[in-house]
Amino acid sequence: MKRLAHRLLGGVAAALTLLSALTLFPAQTGIPVSAISTDYPPVFMNIAAKDNSAVLTETGTADGSALSAAALGGSLAPSWRFDRVGADSNGTYFKLCNAESGRLLTPKSYSVKAGNAVIMYGSESKQCQHWFVVPVSKDHLGNDLCYKIVNYSDPSLALTRGSAGMTLETYSGADAQLWLLNPDGDQGFAGYCANDNTGNVKAADIGGLFGEIVEVNNFNDLKKYATASAPYTIVVTGNISVSNLTKDSTGRYYCQEGRIYVEGQKSIIGSYAAHTLNNVALLTKRGSTSCNNIIIKNFDFQHAVDANGNDNITVYFSGGQNLWLDHCTFTGHPDYNRASTGLEDYDKFFACCYNADYCTVSDCSFGLHEYGLILGYPDDTAEIKNQYDNFPRMSIIGNKFNKTLTRGPGLMRWGYFHSLCNYVNSFSMAYTVHSGCDIFAENCAYENGGNVICDWNSVTYPGAYAESGSVFSGCSRTVQGQGTANNPALSVPSSWRPKNNYSYVSVSGNQTKNYCNSASGCQSQSSSMRYLRFQNAGVPSAGFTEAPNGVSAASFTDGTAFMMKNTASGLYLSVQDDAAADGGNVCLLAAAGDGANGEALNNVWRLYAADEGYYSICSALGDGRTYVLDVTGKKADDGANIQIYQQTGGDNQQFKFVENGGTYIICTKISGDASVVEGESSTAANPNVQQWTENGGGNQSWELIPAKLPMNGQLVKGLTVTDSEHADSYSIAANAGAGSVLFGDRDFTVTAMPDWLSGAEQIITACDSKYYNGDLAAFRAGQNITVYIALDTRVPSLPAWLSSYKAADGTVTTSNGVTLQLYAADFDEGARVTLGTNGESNNVVNYAVFVMQQPEETTTTTTTTTTTTETTTSAPQRIVWGDADCNGIFELSDGVQLAKAMTGQEGSALTVSGKANCDLCSDGIIDSADLKAALQLLAGVLTTGDLPILPA
Repeated sequence: MKRLAHRLLGGVAAALTLLSALTLFPAQTGIPVSAISTDYPPVFMNIAAKDNSAVLTETGTADGSALSAAALGGSLAPSWRFDRVGADSNGTYFKLCNAESGRLLTPKSYSVKAGNAVIMYGSESKQCQHWFVVPVSKDHLGNDLCYKIVNYSDPSLALTRGSAGMTLETYSGADAQLWLLNPDGDQGFAGYCANDNTGNVKAADIGGLFGEIVEVNNFNDLKKYATASAPYTIVVTGNISVSNLTKDSTGRYYCQEGRIYVEGQKSIIGSYAAHTLNNVALLTKRGSTSCNNIIIKNFDFQHAVDANGNDNITVYFSGGQNLWLDHCTFTGHPDYNRASTGLEDYDKFFACCYNADYCTVSDCSFGLHEYGLILGYPDDTAEIKNQYDNFPRMSIIGNKFNKTLTRGPGLMRWGYFHSLCNYVNSFSMAYTVHSGCDIFAENCAYENGGNVICDWNSVTYPGAYAESGSVFSGCSRTVQGQGTANNPALSVPSSWRPKNNYSYVSVSGNQTKNYCNSASGCQSQSSSMRYLRFQNAGVPSAGFTEAPNGVSAASFTDGTAFMMKNTASGLYLSVQDDAAADGGNVCLLAAAGDGANGEALNNVWRLYAADEGYYSICSALGDGRTYVLDVTGKKADDGANIQIYQQTGGDNQQFKFVENGGTYIICTKISGDASVVEGESSTAANPNVQQWTENGGGNQSWELIPAKLPMNGQLVKGLTVTDSEHADSYSIAANAGAGSVLFGDRDFTVTAMPDWLSGAEQIITACDSKYYNGDLAAFRAGQNITVYIALDTRVPSLPAWLSSYKAADGTVTTSNGVTLQLYAADFDEGARVTLGTNGESNNVVNYAVFVMQQPEETTTTTTTTTTTTETTTSAPQRIVWGDADCNGIFELSDGVQLAKAMTGQEGSALTVSGKANCDLCSDGIIDSADLKAALQLLAGVLTTGDLPILPA
């Protein structure tokens, strides 16, 4: 239990008695929280600083992890689920559960007093794990803006931001105690606006956050709660359908009985298992001042094929502010204009008109319909302009429009419309630019369509349009002002940019199609839920929480590289004198770099999983895997020295990392986790590192700082990537050929390349590196090599850095229909090769890189003269893994020759090319590891895709 205290709270003295450990989190009366019986996509919140510059973020997923105010990234660490517990005279109180870890915002040691830290801890429903969230200010529209978050056990103490984390402090109204509530994934005008286009700050749409959670499975209950004046989160647990249709004066039908006029402060959410609303329409009342803050999420809206009247609109916002339509699918008709009446379809999927304002439509899917979205008051007079100009302010983000013939993304009037990362496919008209609207389209993708910009209608007040970063395929009128004699362009350029209103996350136009195809529309499982902000798809289930779990080992991806900084000294765990050999001493040294260019590898370590949560800690020196952290003599004693030694798999070479309030302690398996790796408390230079019983001291605490390591292949050595934004997409691959992947951030492949280039080593670059203005990467030639740059033929002029390269005979073609011209240059072994900029970013792909060994020089001597003549082979030599005799085939005889060469048998020496072929571990040495790999290749245990088998 004493060790539990150390690991949960980080720094508790070793002298704690068993009794004190048992009372760290004393028993308290629990307050039950209402359970939800079904799984649904809850609205996660970002809890942001007053100026929205940073968000409340957990720094680890273990009990005792600290909190920070950090920039909004791509993980779930800043995502919070507000589990409503109840309400009293102090306000509504919640459990604030982190979506990443399932742990709760908790006062450290359950101690509710001023100055105490607030950390993450498992869910136990203690009183002090509940928090009142109380509005303390409003924006100029009357929406709650800033909140204080105070503890249930003492509402005078508020969650307070500090330089070292979060604490409880007496509430004073200071900026560090004021928080914004922003629904996670809600970008655009429905979200927080630093400038809502009136020069004012606007709060985000919070829906029914402060209301009870109710479940409904029929139309009457849905209508009852949706039209109530109180706030609610309404979870639909059964598919709902209304069948009665009414005929209008034109002979068309609509479903009047299915209309629900939603009141404000509502979150209406379809569960993963059931989310179909058939002939059900959700609307807000025109001119209403009571329908602000509405979230509609995760539904499949369907309607009868005969319900095609002009007034049959599935979701219609005609009043209210802060309106968010999210992850909904709008399913149209089996085909256009196919009602049984024979009358043309007039119905629309969605409308936002009249005085509805500050709306976001995100991650929805609209398909197979005559009309899509109609936005802004449908008239063009001076009177209407005076009344409805600027309405609505609207963001349309991450949506898919497939066979939405017209008005997808929409017919737009009067308002401001930000169209971001939308995918529009098979259409006639995308944007109808009309009546004083202001449209900025950004990073969208349009395919197989007619006119993107429809601006030929003569109106009194022309609309404005601008586009940036979008991609087009098979479309017309893609540029503002691109009119014809019969259809002149009557719009004007837009100077409005939404970045001045709010911050947002996007993907490039080239990535939009894939994103929308995977993320848009209603979802049937939590693993597929996605927003543009998220690095990966998937969110936790609605009721996900974790109980306290005591001691837990941290988990890392195999091969992850770190520098390990000692908390007490600020020095780094290092191999003394760069000694990559058995017995190399480990001490504390200052860091000289991060390993990016091969320097300071003595303080870079790579982690590889062993058993039961333990890791081998491999020094980056040598081949990066042979030498590991080692407790000398396999001793469990205090003071046992820490060194590096060849990996044996022994308990003295296995270590467990335990989170310790943002840092880690490193437990030794040889001691049964009783002892840890510590730096000696010494003022001498290069303090030693040893094993010692855990005592909570700072010299036993380590900060893990991610380190970069160069990549190595057989010919390419020390590859480092300067374009840090896309560095994760770079890699080295062997045996290039038809089917090889070209880029790490695309699925494009090689369809054809010259035969002589087949089998080359390839540097897989990032396609989006074409946007990087500078040298992309550099490497060292491992042998005498020829570097081939395959450049998109659409690049108008050769980049300056390629001026020393010569055009090669041949091209590379790709699966996306691009032709790449080859340019070649020779480099001697050890030479530095720099890969420069692509030279063009628009309507092109980045270049590809192939590397081949230069042909060997052969010497011919005659008996009649003393003259030596040299000849060079005419074609590049292909590298074949394991081909010891260089006959172009890897077979059993090669394994035999390799074995003989290693034992020095006469006549078995390998040529330079043979050595290159047989260096299967890519470490520059021919040894038993290479022989083992060769035999595994022959036996089929390994494939060439598994090589190099050891990281450099």
